Amino acid sequence: ICAASENGDDKKETLLFIQCSETQDSNFKVYDSRSEGDIIYGDPPNSRCSLEFKINSPAGCPVKAMATTDVESSEADSSMSIFWKVVIFLIIAFALYFVGGWYYNRKYRDLDGTDAIPNKQFWSEVPSHLRRGMMMSADKARELSGDIKEKMRSGSSYDDI
Repeated sequence: ICAASENGDDKKETLLFIQCSETQDSNFKVYDSRSEGDIIYGDPPNSRCSLEFKINSPAGCPVKAMATTDVESSEADSSMSIFWKVVIFLIIAFALYFVGGWYYNRKYRDLDGTDAIPNKQFWSEVPSHLRRGMMMSADKARELSGDIKEKMRSGSSYDDI
């Protein structure tokens, strides 16, 4: 609340300051910016038209740049995330499966060429299974979107009982 002057020249302004601090203040401190450091508690008087709200918070601290000379930070940056470790593990396991299965089929089952591929029939059917799965998913998505459009046209978001 601010009382205007007789000529109406008073500008109303509010400034918000978030100051860097390791601890978080529970409330803002309200200052009258016309006078030096007067803390106002509760509603400010009508004669004050310029207020500052200040709070100490870790959110006001700048983000630290990654130091290339810091040994600990460079070690943390160079390590792989768990996602990539799992991906690499799966690729290696898949390669071992194929190479080991191919070797076993050649040595103990006397199979040659593509016949030595482990579970050849399964792997030859994978593309058609993927295609069928994608088609079923697309059909289900079309069905659900049609139901949603129908409900939107009817104007009701509730199901009939």
